[in-house]
Amino acid sequence: MKYVCWFLFFFTFQNNLLSQSYSVSSYQKINDVNGDFSAVLNNEDNFGVSIDEIGDLDGNGVNDLAVGAFSDDDGGSNRGAVWILFLDVDDSVLSSTKISDTSGNFTGILDNEDRFGGAVSYLGDLNNDDLPELAVGADYDEDGGYWSGAVWILSLNLDGTVNSHSKISDTQGGFDGFINGDAIFGTDIVNIGDLNNDGVQDLAVGSRRDNDGGGNAGALWILFMNADFTVNSSQKISRTSGGLGVDLDFEDYFGGSVANLGDLNGDGVIDLAVGSYRDNDQNINSGSIYVLFMNSNGTVISYQKISNLFGNLSSNLSQDAFFGESIDGVVDFDGDGKVEIIVGAMKQVNPTLSVQTGGFYLIELNANGTVSEEYFYSYGQNCFNGQLENGDLFGGSVSFLNFDGDNLKVAIGSYRDSENGSRKGAIWIINLGEMNIEVIAINPTICNFSDGEIVISGLYNNADYIINYNLDMIASSNTLTSNSSGELILENLASGSYTNIQIEEVLVGCTTSLDDLVLTAVGLSATIASSNPTSCSDSDGKITISGLSNSQSYTVNYDLDSVATSITLISNNSGEVIIDNLALGNYTNISIEEVSSGCIGGLDSVELTAVGLSATIASSNPTSCSDSDGKITISGLSNSQSYTVNYDLDSVATSITLISNNSGEVIIDNLALGNYTNISIEEVSSGCIGGLDSVELTAVGLSATIASSNPTSCSDSDGKITISGLSNSQSYTVNYDLDSVATSITLISNNSGEVIINSLALGNYTNISIEEVSSGCIGGLDSVELTAVGLSATIASSNPTGCGVSDGEIVISGLSNNQTYIVNYELSSDTFISNNLGTIIIDNLWFGTYMLQSIEEVSTGCIDNLEAVVLTGVDLSATHTINNPTSCGISDGEIFISGLTSNQEFLVTYYFDSNETSYNLISNSLGEITIENLVAGNYTNLSLEETLGGCVLEFEMITLDCEIDNFGCFEYMSFFTPNGDQVNDYWFLKPLNQNYICNYELLIFNRYGKLLKVLTNSNSHWDGFYNGQKMPSSDYWFVVYYNDGIKDLTYKSHFALKR
Repeated sequence: MKYVCWFLFFFTFQNNLLSQSYSVSSYQKINDVNGDFSAVLNNEDNFGVSIDEIGDLDGNGVNDLAVGAFSDDDGGSNRGAVWILFLDVDDSVLSSTKISDTSGNFTGILDNEDRFGGAVSYLGDLNNDDLPELAVGADYDEDGGYWSGAVWILSLNLDGTVNSHSKISDTQGGFDGFINGDAIFGTDIVNIGDLNNDGVQDLAVGSRRDNDGGGNAGALWILFMNADFTVNSSQKISRTSGGLGVDLDFEDYFGGSVANLGDLNGDGVIDLAVGSYRDNDQNINSGSIYVLFMNSNGTVISYQKISNLFGNLSSNLSQDAFFGESIDGVVDFDGDGKVEIIVGAMKQVNPTLSVQTGGFYLIELNANGTVSEEYFYSYGQNCFNGQLENGDLFGGSVSFLNFDGDNLKVAIGSYRDSENGSRKGAIWIINLGEMNIEVIAINPTICNFSDGEIVISGLYNNADYIINYNLDMIASSNTLTSNSSGELILENLASGSYTNIQIEEVLVGCTTSLDDLVLTAVGLSATIASSNPTSCSDSDGKITISGLSNSQSYTVNYDLDSVATSITLISNNSGEVIIDNLALGNYTNISIEEVSSGCIGGLDSVELTAVGLSATIASSNPTSCSDSDGKITISGLSNSQSYTVNYDLDSVATSITLISNNSGEVIIDNLALGNYTNISIEEVSSGCIGGLDSVELTAVGLSATIASSNPTSCSDSDGKITISGLSNSQSYTVNYDLDSVATSITLISNNSGEVIINSLALGNYTNISIEEVSSGCIGGLDSVELTAVGLSATIASSNPTGCGVSDGEIVISGLSNNQTYIVNYELSSDTFISNNLGTIIIDNLWFGTYMLQSIEEVSTGCIDNLEAVVLTGVDLSATHTINNPTSCGISDGEIFISGLTSNQEFLVTYYFDSNETSYNLISNSLGEITIENLVAGNYTNLSLEETLGGCVLEFEMITLDCEIDNFGCFEYMSFFTPNGDQVNDYWFLKPLNQNYICNYELLIFNRYGKLLKVLTNSNSHWDGFYNGQKMPSSDYWFVVYYNDGIKDLTYKSHFALKR
């Protein structure tokens, strides 16, 4: 049976194994069956394809999330959506708001297959209107072309609905950068702060399939923004732009993700991490990231790659790991001054399951962008036992969620999770850090019963654990299963000391150590009181323990200042045990045991104190930095007594014994400047001690100024540094670093009190100090940079005369005559001698990109930077005409291409409705090719490659039309001539019936599909201009949407502009 008088002791422990600080302490899965997320997800929604923390939007003290579901079908197929999740303190969902084509007060126009929500990025309150901004990628948006991509900037209300929006794409938002091919602009987005210092926050946007330098190699755009969320200007970073200097390969997908690292290298400019998740270093599609050290103009100073082969990454990235598909940063988890980032590897092979569940890495970076240390997280790794399946794409998106200084909370997307339906998707909230485990110890009811309990909570629910412990030095082990509340209960325990307690989670083998416990039995209920010694030198203190039985033997155990003591005494007639003759000190771990019954009682600690010295301290400084006439005065002492003073001077211990004067003062004189710490004073006769405040004695040092003059040229060493304000004709030692190399020199000052250091080359002179030798006084000085004028070269080029001819040239001029120069390329260098005109000619060149970097004059060492040169060859020159299909749905349209070489084989390639077609045709004797059996529509990226010579001809888009109603409302001109002669200067629609003019909207495109002009009934004429620029002579396409008074109709055709 159990007695009513239970005593419960509550203890909260934290995992004390150092290796556990990066382990998973808890997690919460969120999908339509977990985490209290009550919204409806459909098959193939891909919920979790993107994720970002958006701050505490609802003000409940918990950060909230934006989560993308880019295949959501609200309003149409794969238009996409974004969920705003309002989180509770237990990481479950309190409520949610959906933003889509039909929800969340979003009025932007989405089309089928736009994939709105492919990326989400919290931008903060960009315009200080108390409404946060969220950037959303729609990477398959077709503004301006197939899969061009777009970025939406949404201003959110506090309920997660949209207050306002703006769009950035190839045709909107002031963005005029060249999107090269099906670039998927908007793959990822991040706020990079005010990079160009114009007072407006700027953005970085990934474009993972951009074709600069190779098919789908990828690119990153730096967007310098206006305050109205439009683009002021932009800088592209790719294989051929922005100073990247990386030979990206086919389908590397550089720009697949991007994160702001802050100022990693300490140069005052933020740096970036950029994913290239289909990089093939060591394994196909293993992936990589690039750490980009940035200039404030958006170009790259340098980079550090992290992959299987570079950057000190110790993990092995498996084939198709897609490392770098997602990135987020930064925190300093362990407080060592180095930042951590999260990097997703959504198809990394799981070491425990040997299938591609995916995972993520927590990576700590050095200041140079290399890996300092890394931790991998997936099922069975670092104590994570969340159930993952092959193909879940765990790590497909990542975000830091919260960091409180001890524990780190992250959000991880698993967007092909199929727990409750095919690819509905899920996210995981994962807590890293020390496990917070609560232990409740329930003592036995009496001292000889075994009905005590230990309850351990804060564990995983319904999980098997092995519990090991020692009871009074005897080992014991149990295997138990936690209940649905995450608790383990050890029952039927006797009183005693439970030590070396460890719990091991069986599934993944993670072990946690707990503090020792003592279960005590009820029986003794004693109280404790004390009286202090009369002075610090007396041992007349007393401890009284009462509430005991009369005239019984008791053993009292205690520690006095950590020294264990045991004493057995007999209680008096008042049930008291009195321990007397005690000195001052800390009496801890006090317990009392009744000898006859063995019952034990624990008691509070006691500190016996006595009145000690009460002294005050004052000081006076040395008169100068070379004098030792400082003084420390300690007062409030007894007269004419011996005192020992102890102190540290600049960490060196000193002890001195002095006799106090008639004023009760001890004076320590003849002191030099320095830090006097750990000061204490002891009265020798009584042993009483008093602690005193630290004292810093200071003195006035040198006060000098510095000036400099630069070398006359980059090859001369005639620069000068002048230090003035010194004494005349004195020896001085000057120390400095030249480009981080330490130098020391001793000079004598002139009659003007100056030290002059001459014959100096250009460079950075830092950490400059000067010391007067005679006095030892030191003064620090500002850094100095000596600069000089270097080479000033210009570069020109001429292209090869044909696509198979190597007669191109690069000409570098503005050099000295008949001098030797080294020209450096990206991966090599060549040596040339300039001619009598001071020119170097590099000839016999093919077409292509020549990555010139610098030129160095050998005799002087002077250097000038060069830019890359692109040589282009003359490609095929041909024209095309078309025969439209006889009607819509009939495949009898044709494209005729003429002007080719006769009787030659050509590879013909084009795209129609996103599908690629490719086959070989042979031109006839007139140099013509006919592409037959075509239906109406847009034929894009049409190219002809001559098999024999390799020459290529490309047409961006050719349109075959079919009429729906013979365009009954209007007629149009087949060409116009905007030359300012008042004849055919404008192109427009002419109404067929002046009594009824159809309402219409007409869109005009160039041959690349770029939207140039929108005409309406009220704005009906086009003058042949776009953004203030004359459009060239060419064919232009249009589509008109109109109503003939009965129904809505569409018509497509083209016309010519001639100048």
